[in-house]
Amino acid sequence: MSAEPNKTPRVIWLLIVALSSLQPLVHVLILYAPPADTIPTGLSIPDSALFLESMDMFPSGFASPYATCRAEGGEQSLAYYSVPHLWLYGVLGLVNQLLPINRFLFYGFANGLGALFYLWVVYRFLRYVIPRQANVAFVLFTLGGGPGGVLYLLTGLFGLHQLPAFETGFFRFAVYDLMEGPHFNPVLYFPRLYYTLSLGACLGGLTALIRMHRSPESGTPWGWLVALFVGTFLNARYGVYTGGLLLLYLACQGPLEKRPLTGEIE
Repeated sequence: MSAEPNKTPRVIWLLIVALSSLQPLVHVLILYAPPADTIPTGLSIPDSALFLESMDMFPSGFASPYATCRAEGGEQSLAYYSVPHLWLYGVLGLVNQLLPINRFLFYGFANGLGALFYLWVVYRFLRYVIPRQANVAFVLFTLGGGPGGVLYLLTGLFGLHQLPAFETGFFRFAVYDLMEGPHFNPVLYFPRLYYTLSLGACLGGLTALIRMHRSPESGTPWGWLVALFVGTFLNARYGVYTGGLLLLYLACQGPLEKRPLTGEIE
């Protein structure tokens, strides 16, 4: 898996494209070939309903189906879409209006593009900070997953799956650790476009800032700095963690000085 410093190996691109294709494929299957004996809802995750509804926020005049008869703003109010990341889906809906594509399918392909962008940024970050281990680190990051699968296999080996309380107990673990928890495997948050775009923008901005610190003559990466701001605006949690990583990096570097590059980013 070796490659030139500025080149992304073909096997890495193959892995990125394959993983990014999962979301469009899932949406195609849900839309056109749902599993037998299931009731197709058209949703890949529960929050998809909110995201799809937000794609119609501008044409509908900020209407919300969740507004009750007691809502002060009535059925239409800007307050229903006050969270920044919902506006991302609103813009996505405007783009979808220009294309003759089913909304749910378009939403799935958008998720796939967000995943591709994020994985590409992750690899460039690894290639820059740990160029010799970047390929192995990226494969472990994308395919290694977390403790959930290992725990499920171990409980199965010990025959715990047959216990009456297992399903309830493991479901709680799945919800809090695998679905809403640390998300060790990036595939778990591919259905959330505002996760992948925000993470990619913030991580790309962090990489650019580190590069600027190591090599001041390389100039100011304005494009990535704007991306860092946008990513933080979409999801402040990732902006905070990015800032923390940058401060940790600077603290470990000691006095500000010119440092040799350990890699390159395209």
